[in-house]
This record gives sequence, C-alpha cells and structure tokens, in this order.
Amino acid sequence: MQLAVRAENGAGYSRTHFGDWRDANGDCQNTRAEVLIAESKVAVTYASSSHCSVKAGRWYSRYDVADFRLVRQAFASKARRAG
Repeated sequence: MQLAVRAENGAGYSRTHFGDWRDANGDCQNTRAEVLIAESKVAVTYASSSHCSVKAGRWYSRYDVADFRLVRQAFASKARRAG
C-alpha cells in the first residue's frame, strides 16, 4: 500500500471547522490564547490593547524539530490544508 501525496489546498478553510474556543475563567482570553501565551518562548504580542487574543509569539515543536512562529490562525489554516 502506498500513501498518495497531494499538494496542500486551502480552499474551504474556515475557522468554524475547529470549534468554539471557551473563555472558562472570564478573563477575555479563550483557551487557545491562554495556551499560546503560556507556551510561547518569547513574550507574545496581542491583536489589541485588551490583550484578549494573541497576534504573534514563538513556539518550539518537538514533532518537527524546528522553531516556528505564529501569525494569527496559522495552525488551524495549516491543519485544514493538510487534511
């Protein structure tokens, strides 16, 4: 059996495919933002002065042995393109 490899396709991407991120403690930062803040290797920057959502930071992935940076929605968008 051989795995078919195809080019990524971003058509049909929508953030709604990835569910609703909850703000369980009511501080305006949803679970996604809180994890990104906690795990960033550098101070994150925020999308606005309210500090509710993360705009950028730096994270390390042990799965691909590389540093990577996030500019909003990069993870979910990549996941959608990869299938």
